[in-house]
Amino acid sequence: METTARPTRMVSNDPIKDYMRRHACGFPEALEALAAQLGPPTAHDIRRALQTLGRAGAPVELLEALEAWSDGQMQQAA
Repeated sequence: METTARPTRMVSNDPIKDYMRRHACGFPEALEALAAQLGPPTAHDIRRALQTLGRAGAPVELLEALEAWSDGQMQQAA
């Protein structure tokens, strides 16, 4: 019988928690700092997010409001 070695340390897939631990800060500060590194979302990012929300069953009114808001954001950025 073969056995597989387990890693000595689990790798985290949670960049926010990792940032909070490394910088000894709270969730809002970590989220803000990581978002600043990424920059503003692209039109593609927003479209994918709206699709995901739609598949998750978000109310149509919410999707329409978010779409209108994102259109306004893109026009301001241009």
